[in-house]
Amino acid sequence: MRKVGYSVILSIVMLSATLSYASSTMGDLVTTAWPLNDSFENGEFPKIVGNVKDQAGNPVDGADVKVTFASQTLSSTSNNVGSFYIESTTPALPGEYVVNVIATKDGYGMDIVSTSYFVNGDPQSFPELDLSVVQQVPFLIEEGLTKNPLSQIIFQHMEELKKLQEAEEKKQQEIKDRENFINEQRQLAQNTLEEELKSLEKTFDLNTPRIAFGRFVETVDDTVQVIFWGQFNLTEKKHNEAYAAKENALEDGEDNIEAMKTFQRKAAISRSEIVTHNSELNVKYGLSDDSSQGYFNDQGKLRWEDNGSKNKTIFWYLNSDD
Repeated sequence: MRKVGYSVILSIVMLSATLSYASSTMGDLVTTAWPLNDSFENGEFPKIVGNVKDQAGNPVDGADVKVTFASQTLSSTSNNVGSFYIESTTPALPGEYVVNVIATKDGYGMDIVSTSYFVNGDPQSFPELDLSVVQQVPFLIEEGLTKNPLSQIIFQHMEELKKLQEAEEKKQQEIKDRENFINEQRQLAQNTLEEELKSLEKTFDLNTPRIAFGRFVETVDDTVQVIFWGQFNLTEKKHNEAYAAKENALEDGEDNIEAMKTFQRKAAISRSEIVTHNSELNVKYGLSDDSSQGYFNDQGKLRWEDNGSKNKTIFWYLNSDD
């Protein structure tokens, strides 16, 4: 006697969520994120936790954190120890989900990481049926035994088989629909992430140091605007050189703290450097000449003779009635 087994077993492999780390070139944020549980149950509300730090490992308070779930984007803010917690407001269906986490803060830039989680489904199965009796139906009909009580049993088995087949087809369609839904949600999440990134890039473009300084310089007398821009260019040049030195230090194996010390040393500008640079700008743009600038030392003060008396030339220049 041949038996045909009808069972559907849904197996979901439990995997630990994989954290993806990324370091933004626009700032110094370091973000980590992970699901609160290794997996969630069908209908449960997934929860994502994590923390935001700077390159030196210090917690960043007040960072804006956005999490793009499959069907929605939610926001939160890191607390005084850099931690954040976001819970989805939509119950999850069984499957694997990938979420993107975007952290931003003025002065630090932006950082993006990804993590994933699983939602379990309850396995369902159907009992095995013996169809050998069903196979005898044609024979019973031929013998005119359709009104026999045995034939009623056979018909009942056939009805049960039909129902099980319909249930099997329905379950397979549900699985297919669920897979399509998950794929659609992943695409929606990707589209949402791309839109968020475009919006953030526009925000950062409007608030770059050069653009922000340009808005300030527009309020200054246009006869000295070139001096302000000359001073800004010196600061920007020192910052770029310091940033490059920090990156080289990290590539050479130094830790974040030592690399930041290298950055600070390279970015520092002494008073004498500023005074010399301003003197050169004054001469370059015709606001002074070499002779006039020579009356001042490298500290920007009027020169004095070693014996403490005023330089006669300077004294005459400042007190002449002519």
